[in-house]
Amino acid sequence: MKISKIYILLLAAIVIVACDPLEDVNKEIEDNFAYTNDISYTLVEDDYSDMGQDFPNFSSEDDATSLIPAFLGDRFPALGNGSSALVNYDIYRGSEPGISQYTKADTYEVSTADYASVDVAAGEAGFFNNSFTSEDNIPTILSSNVASPADGDLVAVNYEYASIEYADISGVVIFSEDFQSGDASIPDPLPLQTVSLEGAQDWFLYSSSAGYQAARISGYSGGAQPNEDWMITPEIDLTDHADASLKLSHVINFASGAVLGTDLAVKISTDYNGTTPSTATWTNLTLDQWPAGDSYDIMDSEVSLADYEDQKVFIAFYYKSTVDQAAQWRVLSIVVDRGEEIITNSKNDFYEYSASSTSWSAAGDEVYFLASADYDAMGAPGRFNNFSSSSPASDYLPAYLSANYPYAQEDDNIYIIYQYFSSSSGAGTRGDFYTLTNGSWSSYASVVTNSFSFGNEGGTWVPDNTIKYPMSGDDYAFVGNAYETSNSAGAGSISQYGNYDLSLWTDDQIQESIILLVTDLFPGVEGQKYLVTYATWEPGAGSGTVHLIYEGGAYILFVK
Repeated sequence: MKISKIYILLLAAIVIVACDPLEDVNKEIEDNFAYTNDISYTLVEDDYSDMGQDFPNFSSEDDATSLIPAFLGDRFPALGNGSSALVNYDIYRGSEPGISQYTKADTYEVSTADYASVDVAAGEAGFFNNSFTSEDNIPTILSSNVASPADGDLVAVNYEYASIEYADISGVVIFSEDFQSGDASIPDPLPLQTVSLEGAQDWFLYSSSAGYQAARISGYSGGAQPNEDWMITPEIDLTDHADASLKLSHVINFASGAVLGTDLAVKISTDYNGTTPSTATWTNLTLDQWPAGDSYDIMDSEVSLADYEDQKVFIAFYYKSTVDQAAQWRVLSIVVDRGEEIITNSKNDFYEYSASSTSWSAAGDEVYFLASADYDAMGAPGRFNNFSSSSPASDYLPAYLSANYPYAQEDDNIYIIYQYFSSSSGAGTRGDFYTLTNGSWSSYASVVTNSFSFGNEGGTWVPDNTIKYPMSGDDYAFVGNAYETSNSAGAGSISQYGNYDLSLWTDDQIQESIILLVTDLFPGVEGQKYLVTYATWEPGAGSGTVHLIYEGGAYILFVK
């Protein structure tokens, strides 16, 4: 019976213990097993996700310092009071602040009338040259065409340039269209007339993932559909233009069953009334070559228009599909010219308006807008004069800058503005800010790595920007040199032994010397704290600490 009573008492004791709150038990375990340590930790992608971030970075310093303490408590539960953690993390800061003034600047495209206002020959040629320069003439053109500019307004002016003199030109562009001016993501209408005689499909402005815009048509919609559609140029005046020719850049795919030159045809008319193609007389033009019709390869075709000299003509792109065949046709560019083909450099320059002088002037050397010749020099981007996901700017611009700015000095910087083609949004203007660092050009980083210290106070992590700095041999030598006159004995000792002999240094002198050292080592940042550890001789080896904070333009002692 005695044994039974003892057994019952033990059970009662166990029940009493089991009724204690679980958190009290956990608290006791933590108190018994927590330890103090200084760690360094770099956040990884999953850590950001655990803190509720959609991307592997923070959007602000406040987000970092507010979210990381709780994360540290979960990640390092054994670290207790007095511990510190230096956490490395990424901050998204976006584009360089000054870039938007250029990427969002208004644009102005110099027109044929603008060139003609400079010189008749310039109007016929459609470009500036070394005699009629952009620098001399664009300010006047802007003054005549930009209404009510405000001081500091920026305009990106697009124009053509060639080094040839107008008198030396033996050929001229009569008509051209490259379908680049519209926004296919909206989509904008085509710059040419379209007429649909049958079917729901039509010619439309299209952005290709290959990095170009084009006029496009396909009779396929869940299957081949019957269609008859026309795309027609404005009237083209071939008066006094002998030996004119049509040059066409285009793509044809899925053309099995279609007759190229009949179902897909390029036609010309001299009597089209501008509204009804069926009432006009159209003649098929015989291109020198057609695309194979089974790929997205771009082909350049050409046909002579010499038979139409001194006439006014319309050129049409005729498309017909049936229930049996529905080809896809993309027209990238149309050019009618004669004689010599002048390759121009399509340039963009920024001009800024000054209200005080009521005039426009070219922006300085701090910004450069890539020209067509620049893309050509870089290889792949020259195909469509833009960068894209398959030809990113970062792969080309550092080498471009090194080649074109060979005499740049360390820390020189420049804004590079360029065209970028996105499969989702089409062509657009982007830019990067580059700095020459250690002999190499590097772009402004939209995501940067930062570090911040956190301290554990009473089991809770709090932000603490204290930098812990242990003094080294060079530091003791610095102090020795600084105190050769005011404390020669202490200076000799600290220089020889690398510690503060407490019989030769007072507390005030030690604190004063460490403030002098930190001032020399670190730039002053308001609110920045330093915990400096130093060696002592008492006699016997020892150590001490000085806690400093930068406030009001100087380092002062800080007491936590």
